[in-house]
Parts: sequence; C-alpha cells; structure tokens
Amino acid sequence: MKMKRCISLIIILLTLLPAFALADTANGTVEAQNTYDITAPYSGTLLPFSIKAGDWAERDAPLFAFDTAKVYAPQSGILAAGFAKEGDNAQDVLTKYGSLCVIEENILHEIIATYQGAGSDAKNKFVHVGETLYYELTGNKDDHGECRVVAANQQSYTLELSDSTFETGKQVKLYRDKKRDSKSCVGTGTITRAKEAFVQGAGRIAKVHKNEGDTIEKGDLLYETISPDCAPNALFTNISAPMEGVLSAPMVISGQQVYKGQALITLHDTSALKVVARVDEVDLPRLTLGNTVSLSFDAYPDQPVTGMVSAIRLLGVTRQNAAYYDVDIAYTAPFETLIGMNVTVTLP
Repeated sequence: MKMKRCISLIIILLTLLPAFALADTANGTVEAQNTYDITAPYSGTLLPFSIKAGDWAERDAPLFAFDTAKVYAPQSGILAAGFAKEGDNAQDVLTKYGSLCVIEENILHEIIATYQGAGSDAKNKFVHVGETLYYELTGNKDDHGECRVVAANQQSYTLELSDSTFETGKQVKLYRDKKRDSKSCVGTGTITRAKEAFVQGAGRIAKVHKNEGDTIEKGDLLYETISPDCAPNALFTNISAPMEGVLSAPMVISGQQVYKGQALITLHDTSALKVVARVDEVDLPRLTLGNTVSLSFDAYPDQPVTGMVSAIRLLGVTRQNAAYYDVDIAYTAPFETLIGMNVTVTLP
C-alpha cells in the first residue's frame, strides 16, 4: 500500500513539473524611461559644486558654473572708446581695433623731458622715478607748477602733471628746487599728449562691466570672458537642469577643465518609470512585446503589480557563461516606487 502511494505522489509531481519549470523569475530594477546626459556647452573650468548621486533637481536649477577670465583696468582714467561687445570674440576685436577698449588718463597731458640745459652739477643729470620736480613754461615764468617723474632712463624721463590746462607742444624747464633757480635745473621738456591704455584680452566676451564715458579706477573689472568655442548667442556661465528629476553621480569634479560636449552628469526623468529585467537567454523566447508579467517589489512584497513588456533589447551581456537580455516592462503601481528599487519579475 505504501509503495502505491509513493508511486502516485511521483506521478503527480511529474505532472506538475512543467508548471513549476515555467514559474521562472528574473531580477529587475526600477529605472527612468527617459534620461538626459547634460554636457558642457563649451570648454572651460568648472567652479566648485556639491552635487551628489540621488540629488533632486528642479527644472532650470543651476547645476554647474564656469569660471570666467577677468580683464581689469591697467590704469585710472576715462573709458574713451569701447570696442568689444557681449558675444564678440576678443581676437576679432583686437584684429580690427588693436584693443578691447581705450582708457585715457584723467590728465590728458604729460611732459617728455631730457637733460638738455641741466645745471653743471652731476646730480642734475640724474632724476629718480617718483621724484617731484617743478616746471616753468618757457617764455612765461608766471606759468609754473609741480610734476612727478613716472619713468626715467639715462637719456630722458617722463613726468605726470596734476592738471590738464596745457597746450601740446609747449616747452618747459624743469627744476629740483621750488624756487626754480638755474643751479637746480635738471633739463627741458615738451608737453605731449598722455599715453592711453590699450586694453587686451582673450576669449569670447561674456559680460561688459564698463561703458564709454565711465570713470575708471585702476583694477576695475572691465570684461569677463569665456572660451571662444562658446556660441555667440549662448553666453550663460551656468549649466542648468533641462527638467526636474534625479541626478546621477557627477562625471566631473570641482575645478576640472572640461571640453565642449563632454558629459557632466545624467538626469533621470522621474515622471515615467519602468522596470528593466535581466532575462536569461533560455527564457527570452517566452517573452514577446505586450506580454503581461507579475512584478514583486522588494519594498512591497505583499503587493504584486502587473506589468507589460514594452521593449526587448537585442544585445545581451554575458554573465557566468550565460547571456542576459534587458527587457523593459511598463507598469502602474498603487505605491511610490523609486529609481534603483529591486523587483522580482515572474515570467509567463
């Protein structure tokens, strides 16, 4: 009798074996249906940032920012002419005008002098940069004042005036002594036009900080420039999220030099999710587009969800001598699911 019962049980198990064999499963993961690789719009250096994998980004939220090259005023004065405009390539402007802008001295004249006519004392044949001298207009002793040496060599020297009520070409005598006696004469000079500063720079002009007619102090910020491979109509220095979503780990680090088109980070659009199942090659023939499968989320084991096969990838990945193919499964769940969640997929 016992033998008959055993034989009956074996027959029943053999009958059910195909059903059990068909109840195979595949491991899956929740992923975004759409992802976006955010790339560098032009070459440059990234400023420090603090993005981490899993951070949430709002639409148009700044993710990265480029550093800019700064062009500062080399001298004080008036911005007499500004040639560079936002969007211009600095090299094109330099080729055409020779400078990005021109700064005129506040005092429009200076004195270019030599030691001709200096007193016989040897010390009168040597002036010092920074030294204050006293001038007297040739032919008019009543027109006099003081000036300062700003450059000098063995043959000549240049003096800075304290006002601009002069005529170019007028001759002056120069003295060390305020009384302007002949013994303290250190030479003669000519009133000339003061030299302008021709401002140089490189890159594409991202921002203009000063305009023609502005009063400029030495060290003022004049321009900010970025890489010339930036499009003239895309002068932004921030790189923003194209839509809201979850961010992957950045592919770059703070302070890194990046090239145009380089991938910086991936944004995952959370408005539409899917399960990607990795199906063994032997089970793949059991699936066709439109098949329904059962999904069991590890976070919600007691709430199975029905999904539908929406895509079958044709390129497999070999793992432990077996090929696995990614299968996309669309689903709607009554609970919140997050990217990266583990799912068990029961195959038909």
